[in-house]
Amino acid sequence: QIIHIISKYREVLFLWLDDVSNLNKYFLLLDSFIDDYQIILILAPQ
Repeated sequence: QIIHIISKYREVLFLWLDDVSNLNKYFLLLDSFIDDYQIILILAPQ
């Protein structure tokens, strides 16, 4: 489920992200997105 969400998020970004100079920023964004998502999962009631 998480993998699916992340790959979807990735797919959408790649559709408009064709500037190579922005790739590093994009990966930093993806990293923080994953971190935030993990925190949400930990804090969310089961």
